[in-house]
Amino acid sequence: MAKKDFKKQLAESKQKRVGIPQIDPSGVQPAVIEKPAVAEKKVEKVKKAEPAADQLYTTYIRKDQKKKVKLHALEEDKHDKEIVQAALDEYFKNHPL
Repeated sequence: MAKKDFKKQLAESKQKRVGIPQIDPSGVQPAVIEKPAVAEKKVEKVKKAEPAADQLYTTYIRKDQKKKVKLHALEEDKHDKEIVQAALDEYFKNHPL
């Protein structure tokens, strides 16, 4: 019994030193946390059409050119790939192989 009293006194002294208020556990009730009701949505995955291997081409362009392509696409309300394609078409029209 003396051991329990010592532990209680030790806990109380620690609480006083740290500034933790004494709580009477007899009046405390456990909190019940409820999950908010969320409407379940069924998400259907839409398969994107993948380009054929001969339609896909990747290359690097300089940073300043990339910025110009994006700006021009924005001004023309087009996708940047359409701007690049038009530029290539015009180049090969003026410079046949």
